[in-house]
Amino acid sequence: MISEKYLVMMPAFNEAKSIAQAITEVRAYSPTIDIVVINDGSTDDTAAIAAESNAAVVSLPFNCSLGSAEITGFMYAAENKYDITFRVDADGQHIPSEIDKLAKPIIDKQADMVIGSRQNYRFPLARKTGSLIFSLMVRLITGQKIPDCTSGFRAFNLAAVKFLQANYADDYAEVDSIISLTQAGFRVTEVPVAMRCRSGGNSYLSLWRSVEYMLKVILNILIKSFRRK
Repeated sequence: MISEKYLVMMPAFNEAKSIAQAITEVRAYSPTIDIVVINDGSTDDTAAIAAESNAAVVSLPFNCSLGSAEITGFMYAAENKYDITFRVDADGQHIPSEIDKLAKPIIDKQADMVIGSRQNYRFPLARKTGSLIFSLMVRLITGQKIPDCTSGFRAFNLAAVKFLQANYADDYAEVDSIISLTQAGFRVTEVPVAMRCRSGGNSYLSLWRSVEYMLKVILNILIKSFRRK
């Protein structure tokens, strides 16, 4: 159970159907944990429902991007000096009781960022293919094996948060952040966690967006790799 100053940040875009349950589950896991919902320009009642559920809400003026919402969350966490910040989806896929697994390597001073690796999770073919390609690229560039490098269920210590608020891509940043942190000397590790399907709403990544995601991430990584040489 959490005993220090920890934060759950939830990027959310039109998650009115699931946000209250997601917050309730975090509260059930730890009544004292702070929660901030980064409302990425939702056009439904996401922000109002989050506020009614006793979460802090930071609303962006319009739908910017998932990366921009996460940067906002990192800025909030850095300004308030949280010991560990957990990035949890607002759609109910991430199970708050698994947070302990993410926290342990950071508490034990063995990692700066911890990724929750999805176990027994059925990926759509396009996303599974992309994940395998990303994992190979991360291994080639960093030498580190991260099989589920697109998982958004993550934990960060304060040093990693401060780095990422200034060095995080504004879109499709999951893979890029692993490479950036590793090359900056931060320790990134992965732990197995249970995960489930979303409880409401629609995934941002349709089939076409999954393909677009894969292509943009690969291009972004290649461009950055050439720049560093």
